Amino acid sequence: GIASDPTVGDLRRLDGRTVGSARIEVVIVASISSSCDVVYLDSAAPRDVGGVSRGQILIGAARSFAEQGGTVGLINFGGQIRFVINSGAARRANVNISSQLMQLAAKVIS
Repeated sequence: GIASDPTVGDLRRLDGRTVGSARIEVVIVASISSSCDVVYLDSAAPRDVGGVSRGQILIGAARSFAEQGGTVGLINFGGQIRFVINSGAARRANVNISSQLMQLAAKVIS
């Protein structure tokens, strides 16, 4: 569950920091909220990714998360966390992912 997911602790450490002029606020919710710009679903979360709002990035740690329609899937690759980008899901959500970030991805799918 979410309490045992190590990524949640990492995300909580970002709470209150700023990126550019935006302040990061980490909130644990039971369902996807349209008020969030970035939503992280832990590996135990349901895989219903159909409720994504325009401009919203959906990140998940479940196996094949990006292939199931998420924007970014986190994968364990040789003891390191890597990521898979679903460019089609990003495009449908009206999210622009930079070419530099795509080059860092372990895999980019359409």
